[in-house]
Amino acid sequence: MLANARIHRIGLTVSSYPQAMRFYTRMLGLVPVWDNPAEKNAGFRVDRTLLVVHEGKSSGASGGIRIYFTVFDISKELDELRESGVACTAIRDYPDYQVVEFSDPDGNRLAIMQNKSTYQPVLESQLGRKLTE
Repeated sequence: MLANARIHRIGLTVSSYPQAMRFYTRMLGLVPVWDNPAEKNAGFRVDRTLLVVHEGKSSGASGGIRIYFTVFDISKELDELRESGVACTAIRDYPDYQVVEFSDPDGNRLAIMQNKSTYQPVLESQLGRKLTE
């Protein structure tokens, strides 16, 4: 039934709206498409998906849920996250992709990933050189 559906919106409950806004805007560099401090919520467009943060009482840890952001240059993004003060794992290399994991201030699990087969040729074309031998 949902095989052809798209994920339109992902909502994250946060304990502190101001802290979440600092993290998602200053540390991750996302730009809100709306910011409603009175209602303590904001939305960020990430490709075709809307990431919504709202202050409230969480029903518990995020458990096995993780939000992945696809990037073109995982090394560059990792450096920028660390420079912003985000604690990240090292790049983990898998046959088809690479991934870096981190969490927001409320422990919501996030990650950046680079799909080798899709993005490496695009990145190599932009750089004018091979990334791996």
